[in-house]
Amino acid sequence: MSQVMEILRACYHALTYLTVKDGIEILFLSGTIYYFLRWLGKDEQKNLILYFYGYCAATFTAHYSGLTIISQALFIAAPLVICVFIILHQHTLQKNFVALKTITPATKASDDWIEELIRSCLYAMNKSKNLVIAIERADSLAAAIKAPCLFYADLKKDLIDLLLENQHERETLIWVNKQGKLVATHASWHMKIDQELMAEDRTMATWQKHAVLLSAKTDALILYSCADNRSFSMIAQEKIIEGLSAHQATLILRKLLLHNISFHEGIHYASQTPKSSTVQRHS
Repeated sequence: MSQVMEILRACYHALTYLTVKDGIEILFLSGTIYYFLRWLGKDEQKNLILYFYGYCAATFTAHYSGLTIISQALFIAAPLVICVFIILHQHTLQKNFVALKTITPATKASDDWIEELIRSCLYAMNKSKNLVIAIERADSLAAAIKAPCLFYADLKKDLIDLLLENQHERETLIWVNKQGKLVATHASWHMKIDQELMAEDRTMATWQKHAVLLSAKTDALILYSCADNRSFSMIAQEKIIEGLSAHQATLILRKLLLHNISFHEGIHYASQTPKSSTVQRHS
């Protein structure tokens, strides 16, 4: 008990030498380090927090061990190391700095695969299954979607039907690209939904929240086929078109993917057709 009291007295005497300015500086530094560590923790692919702790431990060990040259070198290199952490941070890379680009082959795009995709959606509807199709355009979706197996096969209805035949889940995520390649089936989302988006609209389905988040970070186009009302929905650039028929969905996909019109123009086009509605959502 006496040792605890001595420690408390020592802490009290140390605090008496602190001024208000010292307290503000301590709060600023501790808060900066805390939020920087929380930001590093958002990266699920690279455990940057352990590297940060390791660098700090090496710096303090060199300082208190009397290794002057090493400790000074580590202190001087600290700003550069922080810049490296920022560059390596996957979440910031994906959203703000560099978006991985897919290589577009120099072949002329065909719209046959779009019809094959819509036919597969109609087949899934008849089986009472909903399909979520993430269509990769210029930005790579490798960081946002994970799958047990990647195919990169020509998109054909028979192939999708075969892969979905033994699928017991009611909703399936499929990953295709703009060139009409089936990248993966039975995929899953590999990103966290922001709490603000979770609380913004509780009526939104899970696939919609993931699609809105994906469309905010990439130029992907997400198509959804609903077996309950036998209609299609599309999401891109944090906007959604709902209540589309199979024919309308095919026409809009052709315009967006083959004629490279903007999604805003696609919404305007959809609003001119019957049984379609548009709703804008913000993440």
